[in-house]
Amino acid sequence: MSSGPRSRFLLQISALTMFFFACLLLSGLVLTSGQSESNATLSDIKIWPCSGTTHENVSLYKSDIYTVVNSVSLCGDNWTPSTANGLVVHAYAEAVDGNNLTQSPVVFVARQREDGIVSWTIPLKPQGFSTLFYQVNRTVCPISPQQPGNLPLLYVDVFSSSPTPVNYSISIEAIGDFEIKVVTEEQDENSTFLVAGAAAPQIRYVRFPNDSDVLTVQAKANNSKCVFISIQNNTCPVNDLLRTAQSRGIFQTMSTSAFLTVRASEVQNREFLVIIITTTFSVCHSSDFAEETSLNNETDPFEQIIELQVKKLLPASHIIWAILLPLLIFSAVGMLGSIAPFCCLHIRWTPWSHCSRGKSTVQNNNIQSETEKIINTTVPSYQSTASGSEECKVQSVTRNDDEVLKNKKMLSDTCKVDYEKLKKQYSVYGWNTFTVGIFYALPAFQLVFSEQRLLNSSGNQDQCYYNFKCAYPVGVLSAFNNIWSNVGYVILGFFFLAVVFFRNRKYNKRRQEAANKVDTHGVPQYFGIYYAMGIALIIEGFMSSFYHICPTNANFQFDTAFMFIIGGIFLVKMFQNRHPDIHANSFLAFFSFAVLILFTLFGLYYDHQHPVEVRMLLFLVILGILLVFFVSFYHFHELKFIKETLRNLRENVKSFCTTAPQHKGHFFTLFSAFIINLVMVILMIALYKKLDIATCVVIFFLINLSFFLLLYIVKKLYYKEPMTILPLVLFVLIVFFWGFAFFFFFTHVSDWSLTPAESRELNRECALLGFYDFHDIWHFLSACAMFVTFLFMLVVDDGVADMKRDQLNVF
Repeated sequence: MSSGPRSRFLLQISALTMFFFACLLLSGLVLTSGQSESNATLSDIKIWPCSGTTHENVSLYKSDIYTVVNSVSLCGDNWTPSTANGLVVHAYAEAVDGNNLTQSPVVFVARQREDGIVSWTIPLKPQGFSTLFYQVNRTVCPISPQQPGNLPLLYVDVFSSSPTPVNYSISIEAIGDFEIKVVTEEQDENSTFLVAGAAAPQIRYVRFPNDSDVLTVQAKANNSKCVFISIQNNTCPVNDLLRTAQSRGIFQTMSTSAFLTVRASEVQNREFLVIIITTTFSVCHSSDFAEETSLNNETDPFEQIIELQVKKLLPASHIIWAILLPLLIFSAVGMLGSIAPFCCLHIRWTPWSHCSRGKSTVQNNNIQSETEKIINTTVPSYQSTASGSEECKVQSVTRNDDEVLKNKKMLSDTCKVDYEKLKKQYSVYGWNTFTVGIFYALPAFQLVFSEQRLLNSSGNQDQCYYNFKCAYPVGVLSAFNNIWSNVGYVILGFFFLAVVFFRNRKYNKRRQEAANKVDTHGVPQYFGIYYAMGIALIIEGFMSSFYHICPTNANFQFDTAFMFIIGGIFLVKMFQNRHPDIHANSFLAFFSFAVLILFTLFGLYYDHQHPVEVRMLLFLVILGILLVFFVSFYHFHELKFIKETLRNLRENVKSFCTTAPQHKGHFFTLFSAFIINLVMVILMIALYKKLDIATCVVIFFLINLSFFLLLYIVKKLYYKEPMTILPLVLFVLIVFFWGFAFFFFFTHVSDWSLTPAESRELNRECALLGFYDFHDIWHFLSACAMFVTFLFMLVVDDGVADMKRDQLNVF
């Protein structure tokens, strides 16, 4: 190779080598420059808790890093490693020269421990808010007081993508009262006060004491703004923003008060955190009752002063006593009520008549002759009677034959159908009630139990409307006391079935021994409906328990459905006593109950959107049913007269307006009942904001039942029918139990027609044995009231058992 090409080749090699070394030198300079820049961003100034506020500015490609060091001396005597286990970072930012921070926010990152990273931006826009916050307070990851030593190092990074400088300030504060002490019920004065804002959530630490496994966290606010309270494990990072706090732990919304029950099995290591977050009004209230005011850079109108307490729940020994006591009391009431119908039959009282002891025949010839004179000019079936060991003269009212045929019916006129045939027909009521109850209760239990499990897994305690101030959890159930208080319905229902069973046996034995007398004297007894009443009372106890597993507006139908059925069956029995041949088909009766429940369910879902329209439609249906019933009642349930009246309703209305009614007593009775129902309709439409639709229907039933029950008693007194003492005693007990029961029923401890936070404003402390609230007492009293009401209906006609049926009036 010649020297020319070789020299050119060497020159190229040397040029490439120089270029390579030049690149290495340049990259070294760049790395050195970058390292110098990086070292420049690391602040040499270390900040301490309680040491004051640091003011700096940050811009594009620039970041500040602060090292927070634990220093006991700078925070005073109230802060030591054993009492302060959390640090709160106060950050504030403002734009310079009109820079828009919404486009280039300042980012703060607090790093503590391996998993302890908390980040936020300024301006901050919390979930649900339409305003921006330029001052933010965040608590960094806490540690357990069980861990020895000081707080670990905390690094706070500050950076921004803003092309122009942004001023900010940052300060670190130690939380002196970070751990909340657990107190007992007697230590109400020991409270922790916090100030929480929309951009300043609060976090506190709670540890279970060794002698308690269930705690209640109680919070109160100084106004009705909205607060979100969450119970979370003591882990890092802490979810102290609304969008993340709703996915962990146990939580509630709060207006002015909140009550959360925490079990040791629900948290890790018997310790947990209480997180308080202020949120928007709409989260807690059905409508915004205050406008969101404009915020400036220094104030937060959403700040709340929160009073926080953590208390122990009642010990297990006390709870066992509170659970066993209702069993003993209801068993005693049931035994007493079961014995009474068999012990007091011989004591009779005839209203407004003079009764004397003697034989069952009238021995006074003068009285007998006077009676025969009266009978000759009156209804043939009216005569003096004697029952048991007492003789009671029953006065008769003189009437002509036309009036008797037209206006007067005796019980013998409505007892034409064979007893055994009617007995089989009425026995279907009991089987239908049992069958409907089984097929209704099983899916109801499945649904509400699934909702309870969903609540336990999600932690969302806004899902069910408990009285959180008096809710004792047992197992998977959040409010066992509200469920257990329904035990009275079940116990007394079984006792009533026992009474019916023995009276049925006794009545059948009497018919076998003296069928001619039993079939012509007294009110005929068909026990099938009584069995249905007892079964319905038992099922109501279970259905009410199912509803209270997770009380909501959708589940309220389970609580009220068998109330409607009990009321309907009771009405059927009341009118069957004096109209035994007018057999109300049980399948048709239960179909009517189903239609009523369907309309009520429709009202529960649409009552909020169209309350007046829904109520008017429902009550028009009820008034239509009552109109048909009234027409039937007016004509003594004679089918041909009912059809004729309904077919010619317009002409009959005109005749009522122009001529006197044929049956004046029945007419004025029904007219009074119609006016009462009409007034109830008007009141319930006017009070739609205070009474839900299902409660209105229950009240409708109760008032009509009370009216016709009172009418039954008044009619017996008017016709001077003898009665035993037991119905009079039971009537006094009915008034007593129902009166006090309604007082507790209308003393609300929750209301699912409100938002969960508003409903908690009605929560009350336990009123009985530290375990039962006012609604539980309603369960106790109403169970006793239904039991004595059923017993009253069972024995109310025992006093006329020895009177001939042609002497008993139909009413």
